[in-house]
Amino acid sequence: RPMGSPAERRGLEFAARTFREYGCDTSYIMEMDRTSRANTKSGIAIGIKRGTSKRIIVLGGHMDSAGPSIPGADDDGSGSAVVMELARCFGGGHPSSTLLFCCWGGEEQGLEGSQYFVDHFPEIDSVVLMLQVDMANGLGTIDLDPDVYGRSAPRWLVKAAVEEFTSLGYSNLRYPTHF
Repeated sequence: RPMGSPAERRGLEFAARTFREYGCDTSYIMEMDRTSRANTKSGIAIGIKRGTSKRIIVLGGHMDSAGPSIPGADDDGSGSAVVMELARCFGGGHPSSTLLFCCWGGEEQGLEGSQYFVDHFPEIDSVVLMLQVDMANGLGTIDLDPDVYGRSAPRWLVKAAVEEFTSLGYSNLRYPTHF
């Protein structure tokens, strides 16, 4: 599913439709016709479950894949599937924070989809937390990376993630400290 391909488009349409079916108040594809690298027909599938506050929590995975030598089902069809499953789990509820489910296009081309989202989402200043799911096959080591690009995850979130994984019996966690 390379950026701008018919396969990526079908995936984005499937995600938007799934978000709607699972109870999101709004779902659509944020069209992305130009990136810093190329003209494209890519986009971002977005599902919004409105909460009672103005706070927004973004849950994301990327829909595109890098190419035939890298298994797109893992990188990152698995992350997109987790995001859609989270929409199913939370779609029927009444959250206090607005939940924004995103399946990015163009991530394998230099984070183009998420950058486009940050530059064009009208409520970006209300985002208080973003959780990215990438390669969620459960087979390997999970790297807890709380400081991606200099934007730190809250300490409580890292602690809660470790506690949850440990309670599930998962022992392949790695917390890199060499950065």
